[in-house]
Amino acid sequence: MFKLKLLSDEMKMTIFFSTMLSTLFFFSSHPVSMMIVIISQTLIMCIILWMMINMSWFSFILFLIFLGGIMVLFIYITSLASNEKFYVLVNQSTFQLFILFLFFCIFFMMFNTQINKINKMEFTEMIFKIYSNNLMELTLYTMLYLIFTLVVVVKMTSLLKGPLRAK
Repeated sequence: MFKLKLLSDEMKMTIFFSTMLSTLFFFSSHPVSMMIVIISQTLIMCIILWMMINMSWFSFILFLIFLGGIMVLFIYITSLASNEKFYVLVNQSTFQLFILFLFFCIFFMMFNTQINKINKMEFTEMIFKIYSNNLMELTLYTMLYLIFTLVVVVKMTSLLKGPLRAK
């Protein structure tokens, strides 16, 4: 039904910009700057989705739904940290993480990896065969990302120190 396009140079640059925004998220310490990075990341992901499947209404609706949820989180977080100073933390470990992530992105862009296999599949085939051999690496990375996110959220919301502590 829908055919995914191969990666063009514009899409590669958009993906690279998206990964750079992901690293910028680590440098931000204020909740407002984090929300700005998340909203711009969402906008870029919707643009990538629009470039891949040529359905602008789908990416637009997805962006509006996600933006509604982000607005609720934005109001909650700004009420928690209303008078904090806005500053950027740059130390050696974050700079090394940024450089490592930059090299990873350049390596990923230079060599054709799993994304080209995904783009050769039809859209409906990709949806019906989520755990196929072509998508195995992407599924594994998604699982690892979700486990990592779970660990980070648990560490952030520890019972004694986190923002969700009991009163």
